[in-house]
Amino acid sequence: MADSFTMSFTLRSLYKGVLYSLIVCGCAIAPSPAEAGIYKMFSCQPPGVNVASPTIGPWRVYSVNSPNTQDLSNCGAGPGGAMAIAFNGNEMPSFGHAGWELPAAALNANVGIVRVRSWARTETESPPQCGFCFQVLFGENLGPAAAVYPRSSDTAEGYTSPAADPPAGAHRLGLQCGDGGAGAPCRVINRPNLVIAGLETDLFESAPPDGAITGGSLASPGTKAGPASLSYTAGDAQSGIQRVEVLIGDAVVRTQDFSRNLALPLAQQTGECTYTGLAACPTSLSRDIAVDTTAVPNGQHAVRLRIIDAAGNRKDVAGPLLAIANSSPGTPNGAPASRSAKLTARFTTTGKQSRRLSYRARAPIRGRLVNERTQPIAGATIAVLVRTAQAGARSEQVDTVTTAGDGSFSYRLGSGPSRRVTFSYTAFAGDPKISAARSLKTLVRAQLTATASSRSPRVGARFAIRGRLRLLARSGVQVTIQVRSDGRWRPLGNVKTTARGDYVWRYRFVRFARGRTITFRARVDSPIYPFAAGNSRLLRVQVR
Repeated sequence: MADSFTMSFTLRSLYKGVLYSLIVCGCAIAPSPAEAGIYKMFSCQPPGVNVASPTIGPWRVYSVNSPNTQDLSNCGAGPGGAMAIAFNGNEMPSFGHAGWELPAAALNANVGIVRVRSWARTETESPPQCGFCFQVLFGENLGPAAAVYPRSSDTAEGYTSPAADPPAGAHRLGLQCGDGGAGAPCRVINRPNLVIAGLETDLFESAPPDGAITGGSLASPGTKAGPASLSYTAGDAQSGIQRVEVLIGDAVVRTQDFSRNLALPLAQQTGECTYTGLAACPTSLSRDIAVDTTAVPNGQHAVRLRIIDAAGNRKDVAGPLLAIANSSPGTPNGAPASRSAKLTARFTTTGKQSRRLSYRARAPIRGRLVNERTQPIAGATIAVLVRTAQAGARSEQVDTVTTAGDGSFSYRLGSGPSRRVTFSYTAFAGDPKISAARSLKTLVRAQLTATASSRSPRVGARFAIRGRLRLLARSGVQVTIQVRSDGRWRPLGNVKTTARGDYVWRYRFVRFARGRTITFRARVDSPIYPFAAGNSRLLRVQVR
């Protein structure tokens, strides 16, 4: 505890006269034709991204005039894993440079590099005339810096390259020794010397995917009704297959989505795309897909298979002409009712689908319901469901709204904590599935108090921080006590609330803290508490 309290988190430095630079090299490739798209590749574990199997991917260590470069990367080692290099003997030759590169040999003719974003940490200190900085240099000419970036930690964005147009065919990211002094090497104290917690690479590719309809009841012409099926193959050697859709006429009646939401915890993620290599998604698929023909009106319709890759390039595969003949549906919900309806909803004041609110705010919402031909659906009843933003909560219907003649509707969400509100439309009575839905999200910041037992505590004496949750008091909510050090908030301890929402955190200062002014705050960010993260007021104490 004493070590964590002293907050000796400063970075180690290089000896005087050493200059390290962050360097980038880009080599142009020919621009791509129409249907081009951008997709992402993640290396290691960038902040806010939960990769199932972190890996360096196609990035490789390189060195120029630095033969003693050593790769210490451990991306798959769990939390804290990173791309890392060190220099044997703790030195890099003068004017040498080393780091990671995405070489042209790793790409193919249809893939280019648009932008690279890194979360870097380096244990460097530049000479006085430069101050604390990285220098970003482009190309192999290590001349004047194109831009200067502050030294950063692995929890902040360290470097973002400019967008390449046309996309680049290679990219380098590393450290350069400018001159250790009269041609001497740059000497360092710590290992590793450059750590990159994660890379986010925007890749560009324009080649459309390919595929074929191979079987199923929708693969042959004729009269169809009720449940049906379609078999297909799909392939894309560049970014991979992200989504496959079946269309009957102009209506998308079934989608297989292989994408993965990396912002969610791993346990909540689904999908076969990994976004950890040049092929972000599966490069070949052979699947069956179930289809409900009642999603389209009776009549003549053509079947299509739509294949979409991770970069958004698509290909439509033509199927047969069908006669859809389903029995009459139940009572229609609105006119004209449609199982292929499209529903939109946004907060009225911001036009967005998420909004930060105060606890007592009542947010107005507007939306619209139209059919597949964008015609308004009037007189339709739309269910309003709300789910509180906490672990284990379920959606509950709290209200209904009715569409006007132009398909529009309005609703005012009542006050409360962070929630997800969903507007749900079912086209015909008795339909087993909803026809359209749209969800909005509110973020309400948690509020808590904090009071120090003394503004001038003594070393060895008891010290306490007390407080309570100001909204929806409940037990078991974790409160983190943080301390300010080196310009960052760092956790010092945790405590859980009582049934009344109160908490008490106790501490004894060690001798090393005598004479220091310490700044504390309490923070709550709990999955069982339905609020966005919130902080208390700042507490400053002088240790005696």
